[in-house]
Amino acid sequence: MANITVNSVGTGADTNKAVTGMSTTISVPVSQPDRFELGQLELSDSITLGDSASVTLNFVNKGRNALSNLEATLSGDNLGADTTVQYIGNLNAGSSNSVDFDMTPTQEGTCNGTITLTYEDANGTLKPSAKIFPSLFSRPWTTAILAIWTITWMTCSPSRPACPCGPIWQSALP
Repeated sequence: MANITVNSVGTGADTNKAVTGMSTTISVPVSQPDRFELGQLELSDSITLGDSASVTLNFVNKGRNALSNLEATLSGDNLGADTTVQYIGNLNAGSSNSVDFDMTPTQEGTCNGTITLTYEDANGTLKPSAKIFPSLFSRPWTTAILAIWTITWMTCSPSRPACPCGPIWQSALP
């Protein structure tokens, strides 16, 4: 808030008599724009079903005012996150921070998740900023699958006519 004081002194136009000076104060609200920016997400390209992975979002307050009551929320299907809301607190002007969420997917496939950061500006207005992330959850390579693949690879070759893979392997040979 800026306070401006105006003083005036003068002479009356009709009477040429001195006019008593007067003073008044004008209050003008001054506000700086918010410059809260979300950075890049850090997340694995593929997450194995049942394994834990974390997603990290960096953010910075490039404005001149502190941001109050910063809170992060994780939303989306099949994320398997135990914690979906984190209170971060206040973020001073010129400061940066990050938020991490751990996920353990419960189903195979792709998923879109969202991290939303909400804060109060200097006027107490809630302001959300969100970042969407795609993720691929894949089935794990179990020991049994690896064993079958290894045995098949070792047994099937062009020099072995009795290939256990049958005509599919043999028809693929030149």
